[in-house]
Amino acid sequence: MNYVNGELQHSVHSSFKGRSAVDCGLFADRATVQALPADRPMAAQVAGVYRRGEADRANIEGLAGAPDSNTGAQNAKALIDTLSLLFKDTPLHVIETLFGAGEEWVELDNGLNGFPLSRKRGGVRISYHPCALTDPDVHVYVTGQGCRQLEAERLIEDAGVPGWVPFLAALLEAGGKFTRLDVALDEKAGILKLDTILGAIQEGGCVTRFKKGHVIEGHDFGTGGSLGKTAYFGSANSLLWVRMYDKAKEQLLDSDVEWVRCEIQARKKRAQQLAEMIVNQGLPAVVGVLRNYIDFRVPQENDAGEKHRWPVAAWWGQFLDGAERLRLAESPVVRTVHEVAEWFERQVSPSLAVIANAPGYGVAWIKQAISAGETRLRANHIDMLVRAERFATA
Repeated sequence: MNYVNGELQHSVHSSFKGRSAVDCGLFADRATVQALPADRPMAAQVAGVYRRGEADRANIEGLAGAPDSNTGAQNAKALIDTLSLLFKDTPLHVIETLFGAGEEWVELDNGLNGFPLSRKRGGVRISYHPCALTDPDVHVYVTGQGCRQLEAERLIEDAGVPGWVPFLAALLEAGGKFTRLDVALDEKAGILKLDTILGAIQEGGCVTRFKKGHVIEGHDFGTGGSLGKTAYFGSANSLLWVRMYDKAKEQLLDSDVEWVRCEIQARKKRAQQLAEMIVNQGLPAVVGVLRNYIDFRVPQENDAGEKHRWPVAAWWGQFLDGAERLRLAESPVVRTVHEVAEWFERQVSPSLAVIANAPGYGVAWIKQAISAGETRLRANHIDMLVRAERFATA
């Protein structure tokens, strides 16, 4: 994007090297909004919108005082567990800034995915070509431990609280295309039991989009003990697949520890769609994605051919906590006010003209619609407004 390679690139490289993503102004925080000049026409509006949207923002990013970050459904903690991105035209130093420009990187003479060179810092690895003019592509791979590393280094934060939503938005805005994205849902209250899950599968109570799956069991060959079973839904070749397993048993924790993990692994276009969905709707929506692919219901003998009518299993319903199915679809993410304006003019202006000239509607109705829309702004909309104001005052 020219916007990124121009204004955003200059801002990040010249002023924010070595500072956190919040400090760099890649997304809005409360201090940013409060610092907006009062004489700017949009400043008061943005601040007001921000205050109205704070409750929604808290629900999206887990800022409402919850002890764990990235909370999905109330009964599950959602974590970004692995991510892989490809940048086509974004300078290397901009990408490095997003992932910790002030930290020490180790230069390697080999890279991932066919790239000849790379820089590695803990669980974060950036692969690139020696000549950016002829081969500008850059690949970023962050392991699960790398994700926890970025959180510990406070690179993944918003208003001082860990928050992946604005960070993923910043990666998308910088031109990143996700090639893999793993999200883990950890349930530690004992609602999910792996034996219950496996029993439901054997009884035919699993309603899923996947045609096949399998169950494997891990063993410690030193002790002969079991490391627990894992249920796989789909295959490693699928664009999206799911696995469920007893994380406590895998980690050799005490037998009374409850910890079942559901992992979603998305690749290629599904990874991009999942990232965009998280940016637009927050990490809690991941539970809805899981339900769109997998549901557990109570089989009914008199209605064997209509599984969608079967009642939801009580334990599964408790885990879902009211989450509805959410389908991943092709939906472009609106990243800047300029893009919103272009999309609006191209797609909405004819309909707007109809409303403006229709009896009983007109400009008054449009103003009411705008006011109603302000009450529904989410975190990504607010950040977009603040970024626009920031660059307007630069």
